Amino acid sequence: MIRRSHGLYCRVFFLLILLTIPAVFSMHPHACASDQDSLIFILDASGSTLGKIEGRAKIDIAKDVMTDLVKELPDGLNVGLVAYGHRKKGDCRDVEQIVPLGPLDKDRMIAGIKGLNPKGKAPITLSILRVFEALKTYKEECTIVLISNGKETCTGDPCKLVRRLKKIGIKFVMHVIGFDVSTEDKVQLECIAAAGGGMYYPVKDAGEFRMAARNVTKVAPKPKGPALCVGATKNGERLTVHITIRKGDRIVANSDNSIRNPEKFYLDPGLYRINATDTSMDRSKTQTAMVEFKDVEMIQIFDFSEGSLNIKVVKNGFPSVGYIYVRRAGTEETIATGDTSDSNPATIKLHPGTYDVVVTDPELPGEPSVSFSGIKIKGGKILEKAVCFNEKSIK
Repeated sequence: MIRRSHGLYCRVFFLLILLTIPAVFSMHPHACASDQDSLIFILDASGSTLGKIEGRAKIDIAKDVMTDLVKELPDGLNVGLVAYGHRKKGDCRDVEQIVPLGPLDKDRMIAGIKGLNPKGKAPITLSILRVFEALKTYKEECTIVLISNGKETCTGDPCKLVRRLKKIGIKFVMHVIGFDVSTEDKVQLECIAAAGGGMYYPVKDAGEFRMAARNVTKVAPKPKGPALCVGATKNGERLTVHITIRKGDRIVANSDNSIRNPEKFYLDPGLYRINATDTSMDRSKTQTAMVEFKDVEMIQIFDFSEGSLNIKVVKNGFPSVGYIYVRRAGTEETIATGDTSDSNPATIKLHPGTYDVVVTDPELPGEPSVSFSGIKIKGGKILEKAVCFNEKSIK
């Protein structure tokens, strides 16, 4: 039997821990996405943070620095807090999401930080997994700051994990602040920062800690003004496409909408040609739009919804088996196949466009065929065709 094949495109998230977290990001497909910065702190509250520097416990210094830092954070950020080692001794599962990622709530953040009481181990790998479980429903790029007093003390390789998360395409930057760590522990923490595309900050006292924390939480100014928002859908779902924007013959923007759909582009007023390419199929499909962008926010959504070609095959008045070949119009290139052995009519999904179709009867001598030329498929529409074979003639 001939079976039609479809190209598949998957983005695989590395999710090993199941944690119920409310979704903090939602977007109607025809609305511009938020440009808010996102920031998550992973704070070491394990037993070793009870060690002292100049007569003060490290955890107390960390609480003071973090409290002051939260007070200085600008409004408009999305911020979250995860801590580990603060509830049970010897428990390698002791990781808690203190504040879920969401609009900055300074009072809640400060209360969560001050309420930490060091007791247990340092399950750094698990804490990173918990952070990325939260991020699976969050579409913005995120900055993660790990503040640690030492290396992993449970099973797991946090550096290897961060490398894998980067490799599968999750967009984030991870900085590490090592607070009074040994030379041995420093090696692992440096590795985590390098794997996360961030910086490692070795700090020895409250002053250095405060300076490092301010450095890693600096918020770059966002572009201002109205944006041209470009998105894509397919069969009612969001679709990731590659976007190229040209003004005349010059490319002025080149991106995709994998993080935001629609993606925002800050452009000068003018006439632009936008190409959106769906690369999820075996052969990419591009749609083009000419847009006059003025000094007002504008939304351009490309619809890549497929159409359906239904082919019914009858022989001597009864449903029969037929082989179906769909070709690019005017060529011999077959782009989809099907048959009516399991379902008659057979349904073949196709991108909008013009096609030639050949249907053959494999049971008759010489496998006679019926052809249709210039069939036009429209997105979201069904086109039906019937083919009749008999022993003497083909209609």
